[in-house]
Amino acid sequence: MKETKVICPKCGTEFEIAEHEYASAGVAIGKDSGLGTVVLKAAGEAPVTKAQKRMEALKAAGIDTSGLFAMQTGDIARLDNGVLSVVPEDDPIYSAIINGGTIPDRHLFRRWVMAQMFHLLIGDFTKNLRRKGYEYQWHMIEDELKVQSKLYYSDKENLVERSKWFNQRVVISLCEEYLRQLKKRLDYLEKNKIHTCKGVPYIKFGGKNIFLSDLYNKVIAPVYRAISKIKYAADPVELYVAYTKFKKVYVRMNHLKMDTAFIDAYKGVGAYYTMKNLVLFHGCNFVDKDGKKLSQSESMRYLTKKADQYAADSEGWRLFGVMKKLIQDNHIDIQKKIDSWNKD
Repeated sequence: MKETKVICPKCGTEFEIAEHEYASAGVAIGKDSGLGTVVLKAAGEAPVTKAQKRMEALKAAGIDTSGLFAMQTGDIARLDNGVLSVVPEDDPIYSAIINGGTIPDRHLFRRWVMAQMFHLLIGDFTKNLRRKGYEYQWHMIEDELKVQSKLYYSDKENLVERSKWFNQRVVISLCEEYLRQLKKRLDYLEKNKIHTCKGVPYIKFGGKNIFLSDLYNKVIAPVYRAISKIKYAADPVELYVAYTKFKKVYVRMNHLKMDTAFIDAYKGVGAYYTMKNLVLFHGCNFVDKDGKKLSQSESMRYLTKKADQYAADSEGWRLFGVMKKLIQDNHIDIQKKIDSWNKD
């Protein structure tokens, strides 16, 4: 029996498949299938109108189609861990794409951001955000930088969109503000909380006893060096690595307020993705200065222009105002939206 192989039509790469055959959606494939060499035709290249139409719609909606293939039957299939599965003909996702041009998937375009923004909009937004605590900004920045370091190799377009707000400039601002607060705290301890050991003065900081003569070398200088590496990071990967090194010398301090640079960036990114989802999934459109309601495509162009403008000026708070106007112009009841999500 011939050993089955699945080959990429572009580069000739052989896909890894399981030793024994699996059956999925009517297709059986495995090394023991006896099919010989199978060359998959990449969707969008095969002369299959139905598959091409679906693939183009998926791409337009922002879906990664690199792992999808068009079959000669006109179906779209996915090869996952050696199992070739066909997306069902009656899958509602197709009709949603063709009729609406977008896919109502809660994971697209970071839709969780919109849900979080709406919850924070009930009451005073800034106060609600600050209640998450000072450490929240560091956790979120770390997660975001980690994602961006991966996107640097896999999805430059998405990277550009995300780094409009949480970027090197914001990280530097947060770290330098931390350094200012660190010096202020150490200065207070030196003046008010001095202890002595055999006549040698020391303070208690970060769960450690530190001699005053060692403060700069052991506490302050490492932070300076870490910030310097962040400033000279040449790409998102270096930035993430530099940030992780900063966190190693970071000492948690109580009673600190969330940095304004973080709040501004949070407002910018939150407003941007919220508006993107409102336009694409909730039928909302911007209103121009003459009172004319823009189309979906016009609204998206308007949003992109505003986002680029305010991101370049480091004014995420202004995009936040644009979002509030979009919500008002489209008569969106925030509480009703939240209640409807809770029922899903």
